[in-house]
Amino acid sequence: AFIHLPEASFEGVDLHAIFEAQAAREAPWFLMAWDGGKPKDAAIYREVAGDGPSASYLVGLFDSGEEGALKNPASLMALERFQEAAEALPRVAQTFTIVDDLKMVRRGLHRGNPTEAYIPSRRAEIAQLLLAQSMSPAASAFGPRIDSTERVALVRINLSASSPQQRQRIGQRVDKLLQAEQLPAGRAFLCAQP
Repeated sequence: AFIHLPEASFEGVDLHAIFEAQAAREAPWFLMAWDGGKPKDAAIYREVAGDGPSASYLVGLFDSGEEGALKNPASLMALERFQEAAEALPRVAQTFTIVDDLKMVRRGLHRGNPTEAYIPSRRAEIAQLLLAQSMSPAASAFGPRIDSTERVALVRINLSASSPQQRQRIGQRVDKLLQAEQLPAGRAFLCAQP
């Protein structure tokens, strides 16, 4: 995360100290950097964001093969494996799936404890997390992540700055990784490369 805060404090609240404390707590899981809008921050930004921001992204679909299958731990773990493999590739900045939402909801329900951000091993708990996520006021802030039958998940892959040739190559590699995780009755593929 690269957080832009042009001021170190606001109305007497030391934002910098709050940020540093949070960055220290999150260090085992996230690399966080402060952007004060100064030229010296550019090197830190490149360290966190690779070659910098990009509007390029890939979109894929993960069809689990049957209604309700996205409540199964095996389906979500396949998506998680894909995300981990894709994010290890150069030029992939981030990936987003329903897995991220469920981990965030689970963590939130456990007082924000980062160690609680994982996929549950029980279908019933996953169903409860999906219900809690759907009731959140921000549930549709980023658009739908799964269809109404809980069968198909949307996959978004954000890319760092890259040339058209690099995007094409990374798209081919990501597509193979996604297909490698498809379930026996399902399909998984990239469907858009803006």
